[in-house]
Amino acid sequence: ENAHSVADSIAGRIESEMKQAKVMIHIEPCAVPCAEECADHCKKPAK
Repeated sequence: ENAHSVADSIAGRIESEMKQAKVMIHIEPCAVPCAEECADHCKKPAK
């Protein structure tokens, strides 16, 4: 069970890093419509 929770935690970390990477990728082309999961980031002004 402990190993399972470690695997879950690693999977969660990878997933959150992928989401973060997706945010990074979508910050630049905010002038164009983004994928739906990125829409909230695109509403924020690009720095």
